[in-house]
Amino acid sequence: MPAIDENTTAALRYPAARRSPGLARASDSLGPLADLLGTWVGTKGVNMVTFPFPSQGEAASTPLVREYLETITFSPIGADVPNRRAGGIDYVAGVMYQLFSSDIATNQPMHVENGMWLMLDQATKRSSVARLASVPHGDSVLAIGDWGKVEGGPIYPPIRALPGDRGPARPRKYPKMKTGQFDPNKPEATLESEIAGQDVLHTTYISVSTFGGGGVLNTPLLDRKASTIQFDCLLWVETIRDAANPGRTFQLLQYAQTSTIEFPDDPKAPSRRFRSPHVNLNTLVKQ
Repeated sequence: MPAIDENTTAALRYPAARRSPGLARASDSLGPLADLLGTWVGTKGVNMVTFPFPSQGEAASTPLVREYLETITFSPIGADVPNRRAGGIDYVAGVMYQLFSSDIATNQPMHVENGMWLMLDQATKRSSVARLASVPHGDSVLAIGDWGKVEGGPIYPPIRALPGDRGPARPRKYPKMKTGQFDPNKPEATLESEIAGQDVLHTTYISVSTFGGGGVLNTPLLDRKASTIQFDCLLWVETIRDAANPGRTFQLLQYAQTSTIEFPDDPKAPSRRFRSPHVNLNTLVKQ
């Protein structure tokens, strides 16, 4: 009887073990997600949300704006992930990320998040990218979308940061306000100002949303008190010529994301809901 080597013994012991392709193939299949790899730091973060009830010490409801600094680290999963199906295997590539932010004014922790960006299909750009995210408030998100690359800088779409007067909640008027460079009536201007005058060579953009695919899961407490019903994210990675060293380039990561939150509009009428956009945006530099 021939001797059985160690590899054969392992195969017999673990017959269902699956072996994914190596790191080199995974990196090749990341597509636009390869531009995210590395550590990014930003001090231009803005967090804004409007509540249906007055904050402590205020006579009426006003938008809450907080500025923050942030660190995001992206790393490759390590190998393509095989999804088995009838007739073959579909491989999914992706990157993992860790996000930490703190309030600039108080230096207190503000937000922690981990998750993944997945490249679902290299053959098409439509519904080809997904973002998985978990936050300690008690929400988990699956957002799906598209990507592309353009020469030059990005074109920022209008971003809505203030609640509209439509819907079951009673209309409200909000004061005109501006915090630093952030204007709630035109949040995208904050991002525009960060690349004004820069020589942007090319931009990779990714757009994902839970609308029309994916979704948001909340804990039962959040469903009753502050339920996130939709999540949208626009992300841009810009390669910029260094004005001080024309032969060199650097990269910026910019994003604008909106979590649409439903609050009970009135404690005495919990079925009447108030919808408010919770906006976050930042400009980060690759380290």
